[in-house]
Formats: sequence, structure tokens, C-alpha cells
Amino acid sequence: MPPRSQLHIDLGAVDRNLAVIREAVDRPEGTAARVCAVLKADGYGLGAPALAKRLAAGGVSLLAVFSLEQARALVDAAIATPILV
Repeated sequence: MPPRSQLHIDLGAVDRNLAVIREAVDRPEGTAARVCAVLKADGYGLGAPALAKRLAAGGVSLLAVFSLEQARALVDAAIATPILV
């Protein structure tokens, strides 16, 4: 049997990328900009609920998904961040 492919998601990199985005878009007067995170392909294989929880903990204001089924998976995982379909 051939080897199976694997995908490893570095959640620390997700945190660092979110920090870089925040630094780039935060307003000079010190008020934080709102960030919408787009979750594609089930969180790039990590599992959208796990990635959504990490992004919500990082302070994103909105999560965007492709379908109602993807939104339902987040709701079922008790994600409280607003979801855009």
C-alpha cells in the first residue's frame, strides 16, 4: 500500500498570521479593525471547527464559509462568532 499523504497545520503560524494582519489593519487611533476569517476546504483539512475556535480565540469578528452545511458544523461545535455564508 502506498504511503498516505499528511497535512500538518501549524496553529502557532495561524496565530502569528492573525497578529500580522491585525498590525497591518488596526487603526492609528488604537481601535482594532474587524477581521473576517474565511474557512475554506474544512479549514484546509484541519477541521473547520478546530480552526474556527482558534481564530475566535484570536479575536476575529466574523467567520466566512462556503455553504450552509459548513456553517452548521461550526454552530454544532458551539462557535459563537458570527458566520457569513
